[in-house]
Amino acid sequence: MSKLSKIFFRVVLVVVIGLVPWRATAGGRTRVESGSVVFLKQEKRVNLEYDYDGMKVDRNPEQEFVARQVARENEKYPGRGDIWRQEWIGQRTIRFQPKFQELLNKQFVAGDVPLEFGAFIDAKSQLSGLETR
Repeated sequence: MSKLSKIFFRVVLVVVIGLVPWRATAGGRTRVESGSVVFLKQEKRVNLEYDYDGMKVDRNPEQEFVARQVARENEKYPGRGDIWRQEWIGQRTIRFQPKFQELLNKQFVAGDVPLEFGAFIDAKSQLSGLETR
C-alpha cells in the first residue's frame, strides 16, 4: 500500500467515524445518536454532496498538511510534491467518495431505514455540509 493510500485510508476512517451521526449496534440495527431520521422513512434515495472545507488530517487543517507534504516531496525531488498534491485532490472522487458512499449504504441496508446514498439528482433529500467532531 502506497503512502498516499495509507493516508487516504486514515482520512476515510476518520471521516466515516466522525461524520456519520448513525452507527450500527451489535445487533445490526441502526441507532440515531442525535436528531431524528423520521423524515427519511419516506425516502428511498438520498443525494450526497461532498464539501471538503474544514477537513483535517492528523488533527491539522488539510491545507497545512498538504503544504507540508508538498514541501517535503519537492525538497527531495523537485516537482514531485506538485504531482502529489494533484493526486491527493484527485483521490477524493476516485477513492474517498465511493468508499464513504459504500460504507454509508452498508450501514443503512442493515438498519430500520433502508436508504440508498449516492449521486442522485432526482432525490428529494440531500446530505451535505457534514462536520467532523
